Amino acid sequence: MSCRVVMPREVPTRRLAGLMWRMWQRGYSCRPAPGAAARRGWVVVEFWVEVAQVSDDVLVVFEIELDDTLGRMRHTAFEGRGVRVEGRTGDAALG
Repeated sequence: MSCRVVMPREVPTRRLAGLMWRMWQRGYSCRPAPGAAARRGWVVVEFWVEVAQVSDDVLVVFEIELDDTLGRMRHTAFEGRGVRVEGRTGDAALG
């Protein structure tokens, strides 16, 4: 069974389409976060990767890699921190 490592970040709305396209090319799935509050002109985007299993000590690595990837993109501002794990249906390891 797999799980999803989700990392929400706030990005400028005007850069959303290009940013999502570039992140998909780098292996991340992403979407605007439904119902998430962001300041004016910004939108919260959930970036995620699918993994077979994950432990707490590895979550930091996923977050660092995402922030590094976002930071290397030209003209891309982002804010926010955090990571969560979403289990898949039938994923007994995550309860």
